[in-house]
Amino acid sequence: VKPEAARQRLSRAKSSYTRLAGIQFEKRARFVYLESQFATQDYWEGLERAFREHGRSYWCAIAGLRARGGVCLKSRFPIICGAPLQRKGQIAPDRVLERLKGVGILKEVADEAFVEPLITLNPMNFPIIEFSTLRALNIAENVAIHAVHEWARRVGFGSFAAFKLRGGSELPVVSSVAWDISAPSYTRPLTHYSEGKIKPGFIVCDVLLGGRIAIEAVEVFIRKHDMASAPNNVAPIMPFLIASWFDE
Repeated sequence: VKPEAARQRLSRAKSSYTRLAGIQFEKRARFVYLESQFATQDYWEGLERAFREHGRSYWCAIAGLRARGGVCLKSRFPIICGAPLQRKGQIAPDRVLERLKGVGILKEVADEAFVEPLITLNPMNFPIIEFSTLRALNIAENVAIHAVHEWARRVGFGSFAAFKLRGGSELPVVSSVAWDISAPSYTRPLTHYSEGKIKPGFIVCDVLLGGRIAIEAVEVFIRKHDMASAPNNVAPIMPFLIASWFDE
């Protein structure tokens, strides 16, 4: 039904209903459900659908984490959710995390095998890989990240000494969006001249080796690139998504 009709139905409702606390959508819209529906399959599917249609920052965090087996190191969450770290009118990754934890979709856990907390999807609705599998994936992805780094700087695709890698001392960030790999690039299609000087563009890369990559994971990556490229003054950005294999 149309929004106005929906509001009329809610105002006349004879049974009690609950508004999801902590998250508002555009124009102060709220997710509404019956108490008997809470934590059911319909509830989770309805909430995810609301995020996908009206709260893309939240949906991208869920979809990005699901593509990685439902669990990640807390320090990797800004890369996975793809939200700008600091931009007016956008929800930052730490706020996305806080709000999704508040409504029970994400939770923070500790495991003695990891030196930092883990962020996981709520297993009531989402499958979660074993933490030992996460350790193996992190090792495999680190090997891939360093291989891409070595290739890109040796062929001159990125500025040789200016690469930033996931897990390093500084988060790879371009245009306020975090990646697994970033570097300024002086390849001709990405550069431009300004005030008599050549200005570089950027290459960015995410590595995702958890299995077959579905369309929604690619949508999250494309949105990351669109968000990074959105400001008028940002230099051209060439994105790479590296994975084991993709859906057709």
